[in-house]
Amino acid sequence: MKHISFVIFILLTFCFLSANTINEEYEDLLTIQIFNDNDERVIPFIKRELAREIVRFQFEIKSFPDIEVTINIAPDKNTYEQWVKERNIKLPNTLGFADLNSKQIFIQNPRFVGSNRRLINLLLHEYIHIFIHHHFYDAPLWFHEGLAWYFAENISLNQTFNFLANNAFHTNFLLIKYAYSYPENLVNLEPFYFQSAMLARKMDEEYRAQLHKLFDLGAQNQSFTEAFMNSFMMSDI
Repeated sequence: MKHISFVIFILLTFCFLSANTINEEYEDLLTIQIFNDNDERVIPFIKRELAREIVRFQFEIKSFPDIEVTINIAPDKNTYEQWVKERNIKLPNTLGFADLNSKQIFIQNPRFVGSNRRLINLLLHEYIHIFIHHHFYDAPLWFHEGLAWYFAENISLNQTFNFLANNAFHTNFLLIKYAYSYPENLVNLEPFYFQSAMLARKMDEEYRAQLHKLFDLGAQNQSFTEAFMNSFMMSDI
């Protein structure tokens, strides 16, 4: 009995050390750009926690690319608003956004984001956009936002209930209409996010093997439409 316990202890220790090593490797892929010396203190926290969340997400998706990402932390609101303006970001009241081609994330200063948990969720959300673009240059917006909301925001039962309550009478199916651009009418924005997140949830809960295959085919340079057809045996929306 003692021998078995010792073996289990060794295995658990090995798994723990292996997980720490993987997390540390992903920390090396993250570059944090600050423009105010006072923000230097958040760098170790962001690297450690975001790397852990990236590893968790990649294990859930079963795809493990090494993507070097640069995170730019705005020193103040004016700087962030200038970044938004320069890159023609149309979404209102954003806390962050990703430049998919340069693999950069731009965020408000953490003091305007809220809790540490919200900060990491925000960064993971934007990372997932870069992760998807790494696999598919042509993935539709519903896939981007659906996976980012579902895997990064950890949508709870309360959030699902609130989404349903707010959108119970919104019968328009928005995912086709806004496949590659956000709704112009902001009234449609939350229902669009909700529909996208619920579709991502369905894929993860009911079609997980197909979702894993989709990213596997994306790593082989198939287009999103082609990979989706080969994975789910149906056309994408």
